[in-house]
Amino acid sequence: MSVTSKQLAALEEAGKDKIFQLPERRRHSPGVLAALVRAGLLEATSVGVIWNITAAGRAELARGRTGAGNGTSATKLTQAQKRVMGWIGKGWRTAPGPGSAVMVNGKRICNTDTMMALYRAGLVSKDDRGCWSATESGKILTAQLGL
Repeated sequence: MSVTSKQLAALEEAGKDKIFQLPERRRHSPGVLAALVRAGLLEATSVGVIWNITAAGRAELARGRTGAGNGTSATKLTQAQKRVMGWIGKGWRTAPGPGSAVMVNGKRICNTDTMMALYRAGLVSKDDRGCWSATESGKILTAQLGL
């Protein structure tokens, strides 16, 4: 699916947490949200004013942020983020290092700020031991970028 800039904006908001939209304070048109639900990128909750992003939505958001496939001007990954995704997008896991360091195979590859930016983009997740790994969206993006 090729998403519009309005749909991408809705996915970005949902990717940070969720969309909570009351009729008197609409940020996204109902048509935009409905199109994303029909495409399987968002799911509506039973409450009717909350929408959550799906795994397919995170993958589409990752494609949209890199500009792959839809021609939108989207956020690009920094060199540090590309370096990280080159490792963990292929199945490696990180380990916490001293201070804010993030380690792969005993070497520092970035800091926690870089990982948090990738987390907000839906590309990585963190387990209870503090180790980071790529999400399905992150693995798809890594393959698309050839990292």
